[in-house]
Amino acid sequence: MEARKLLLKFGVLIFLILTLSTSCSQNSAKSAKERTPISLANPAAEKCIKDGYTLSAILENEIPVGHWCEDSLTRNQCEIWDYYRGNCFLQRSGALYPDNSEAQPIISNHAGS
Repeated sequence: MEARKLLLKFGVLIFLILTLSTSCSQNSAKSAKERTPISLANPAAEKCIKDGYTLSAILENEIPVGHWCEDSLTRNQCEIWDYYRGNCFLQRSGALYPDNSEAQPIISNHAGS
């Protein structure tokens, strides 16, 4: 009789452990999905693309450290935040700083260095 009660208690204990572990793992998975951060677009990148230009990575030792806003026709480039802030303009004659007296391309034919 004692062995039967002990076996019954052990069975109930195993059932409770399995039930609780299953419900906890389902709640954890749900919580992880609910906590997934919402990514926001980079406004400088959005402006570049909206204005008809393309983005290309700025690489230093093969590691991306920023992005160029690039005119795909002329290959002239501005760093995206300079372009966004109006510190650099992409024109068919070249990329220009507004305070320069002469039109000077910032980078021409920059091929992923």
